[in-house]
Amino acid sequence: CTLTKDILKDTFENELADVPVELEVKDWLSHWWEPVKAGAWHAPILLVEGKVISQGEALNRGVLVQSVIAEWVKRDELKGNIV
Repeated sequence: CTLTKDILKDTFENELADVPVELEVKDWLSHWWEPVKAGAWHAPILLVEGKVISQGEALNRGVLVQSVIAEWVKRDELKGNIV
Protein backbone atom coordinates (compact mmCIF):
# COMPACT_ATOMS: atom_id res chain seq x y z
CA CYS A 1 0.00 0.00 0.00
CA THR A 2 1.38 3.38 -0.99
CA LEU A 3 0.10 5.04 2.19
CA THR A 4 1.97 2.55 4.38
CA LYS A 5 5.18 3.01 2.38
CA ASP A 6 4.87 6.80 2.69
CA ILE A 7 4.33 6.59 6.46
CA LEU A 8 7.32 4.25 6.83
CA LYS A 9 9.59 6.49 4.76
CA ASP A 10 8.61 9.64 6.63
CA THR A 11 8.90 7.99 10.06
CA PHE A 12 12.34 6.58 9.25
CA GLU A 13 13.50 10.03 8.07
CA ASN A 14 12.11 11.89 11.10
CA GLU A 15 11.25 10.08 14.35
CA LEU A 16 13.66 7.20 13.70
CA ALA A 17 16.41 9.13 11.89
CA ASP A 18 19.11 8.02 14.38
CA VAL A 19 17.97 4.40 14.58
CA PRO A 20 19.40 1.92 12.08
CA VAL A 21 16.35 0.34 10.42
CA GLU A 22 16.29 -2.23 7.65
CA LEU A 23 13.08 -2.33 5.62
CA GLU A 24 12.14 -5.37 3.57
CA VAL A 25 9.10 -5.08 1.30
CA LYS A 26 7.60 -8.30 -0.04
CA ASP A 27 4.84 -8.93 -2.55
CA TRP A 28 1.78 -10.32 -0.77
CA LEU A 29 0.86 -12.91 -3.43
CA SER A 30 4.35 -14.42 -3.54
CA HIS A 31 4.94 -14.41 0.22
CA TRP A 32 1.42 -14.76 1.70
CA TRP A 33 2.40 -17.66 3.95
CA GLU A 34 5.17 -15.77 5.81
CA PRO A 35 2.97 -13.33 7.78
CA VAL A 36 0.35 -16.05 8.30
CA LYS A 37 2.91 -17.85 10.50
CA ALA A 38 3.00 -14.70 12.68
CA GLY A 39 -0.81 -14.53 12.84
CA ALA A 40 -1.39 -11.82 10.22
CA TRP A 41 -3.95 -12.21 7.44
CA HIS A 42 -4.81 -8.84 5.92
CA ALA A 43 -2.39 -6.73 3.87
CA PRO A 44 -0.72 -4.37 4.38
CA ILE A 45 1.12 -6.20 7.16
CA LEU A 46 3.99 -4.76 9.14
CA LEU A 47 6.20 -6.92 11.31
CA VAL A 48 9.00 -5.73 13.59
CA GLU A 49 11.38 -8.53 14.52
CA GLY A 50 8.73 -11.10 13.61
CA LYS A 51 5.93 -9.49 15.64
CA VAL A 52 2.83 -8.13 13.91
CA ILE A 53 2.37 -4.44 14.74
CA SER A 54 -0.10 -3.53 11.99
CA GLN A 55 -2.32 -5.25 9.47
CA GLY A 56 -5.23 -4.37 7.22
CA GLU A 57 -5.37 -0.64 8.01
CA ALA A 58 -3.37 2.57 7.93
CA LEU A 59 -0.19 2.30 9.98
CA ASN A 60 -0.10 4.01 13.38
CA ARG A 61 3.24 5.90 13.50
CA GLY A 62 3.34 5.86 17.29
CA VAL A 63 3.05 2.08 17.40
CA LEU A 64 5.75 1.81 14.74
CA VAL A 65 8.17 4.10 16.60
CA GLN A 66 7.50 2.39 19.94
CA SER A 67 7.98 -1.09 18.45
CA VAL A 68 11.21 -0.23 16.62
CA ILE A 69 12.74 1.52 19.65
CA ALA A 70 11.74 -1.35 21.95
CA GLU A 71 13.67 -3.76 19.72
CA TRP A 72 16.56 -1.35 19.15
CA VAL A 73 17.31 -0.85 22.86
CA LYS A 74 17.89 -4.60 23.14
CA ARG A 75 20.91 -4.15 20.83
CA ASP A 76 22.23 -0.66 21.59
CA GLU A 77 22.51 1.77 24.48
CA LEU A 78 20.37 4.88 24.52
CA LYS A 79 22.35 8.12 24.36
CA GLY A 80 21.36 11.75 24.77
CA ASN A 81 17.93 13.10 25.62
CA ILE A 82 15.00 10.79 24.99
CA VAL A 83 11.56 12.38 24.91
